[in-house]
Amino acid sequence: MIRCLALVLLMLTACGSAANTTASPPAQTTTTAGQSAPAQATTAAGQSTPATPADVPDPAEAEQEPLPDGVRVQPIAGEQQGVSFPVAIAFLPDGRWLVTEKGGYGGPTEAQIHLFDRGGQKQAQPFATLEVDSTFERGLLGITADPQFAENHYVYVYYSKPGEPVVNTTLRYTERDGIGTEPTVIFEAPVLTGAGNHNGGNLHFGPDGKLYISIGENARPAFSQDPQSPYGKILRLNPDGSVPEDNPFAPAPTWAYGLRNPFDFTFDAQTGNLWATDNGPGCDDELNLIGKGQNYGWGPGNQCGRVREGSVGPLLRWSDPEAVTGVIVYTGDAIAAWKDSLLICAYSGGALYRARLTPDRRGVADVKRVALPEGIGCGTDIEVAQDGSIYMNEPPNIYHISGGG
Repeated sequence: MIRCLALVLLMLTACGSAANTTASPPAQTTTTAGQSAPAQATTAAGQSTPATPADVPDPAEAEQEPLPDGVRVQPIAGEQQGVSFPVAIAFLPDGRWLVTEKGGYGGPTEAQIHLFDRGGQKQAQPFATLEVDSTFERGLLGITADPQFAENHYVYVYYSKPGEPVVNTTLRYTERDGIGTEPTVIFEAPVLTGAGNHNGGNLHFGPDGKLYISIGENARPAFSQDPQSPYGKILRLNPDGSVPEDNPFAPAPTWAYGLRNPFDFTFDAQTGNLWATDNGPGCDDELNLIGKGQNYGWGPGNQCGRVREGSVGPLLRWSDPEAVTGVIVYTGDAIAAWKDSLLICAYSGGALYRARLTPDRRGVADVKRVALPEGIGCGTDIEVAQDGSIYMNEPPNIYHISGGG
């Protein structure tokens, strides 16, 4: 089991909130950021209704589907290019792309951010090198470019800064001639429990221009149910690290809570809806539709396959956890058969799942497991380039998916 087994293996190794709901798309309200907030099933008393595992699609039972006609999956980077454990990818407006390296498998070490050109050629000098604590799921993890990158050249990263305690830190660089300069701390979350797992570690900008960060509960379930704690949450910040006044629990940075180890999340470019993966404790890996101020159920006394009272259930639930990781909503035309689908990676087996959205884009119509070529998987991240092609990581390799338009 990759989760806690992998002292080596990454941030999601043990993970997902155990809330569940029905497979039909829930009603929702619109948040200030444009995300949809799914409404929970309620009883006459206003409490959420416990769900059974059969209430939501289980990707573990998904049928396999072939790659669309004309689609090719080819390696674009790996050990030959000096890449060993790629975690996250971020594209820059000019077609260049950045990749974070976890940085080893234990204790303080150096970790690098690599810069590639549009054709996949790695720049000789790293974009940046950081001293990180790489114990278990810690390390150099998420990365994203500022929406105004063309003007400000800002790049944001999430990493585990060594020390007593270790501090999960969001850092901002200014890119100058392919090098990250002027490192500036934007947000810090000390690891209060000393746990090396349940680290979360991704960050993306929303359509509202705010910076969203996923962070695990440091192996302390009670943190997830405390909106004033940053752990077990999706956080929302201004780009300078301050807390927006319209956050649901301001001055806390919490946007949504009750999560266990949310590895990645994405925004639907058409609706602004926020989708997130979360990793369960031996059951209930999840895909959740995230809404402002919503509780997703993980906390003390959690039961597999049940919805905690007052919480929102998932849209997908893996009965046999696979360490779900990277996720995107594909809206491009380059791979027409995948348009309007969620693509989800699973680290422990390298599976790539395709979940077709319902017409209202608030639910999942069906889910399939994509038959990737032998020896190729989707491990830690999946992202869409400007041309609509797809890049995905399976350490130590990075693959390019193209064609089929």
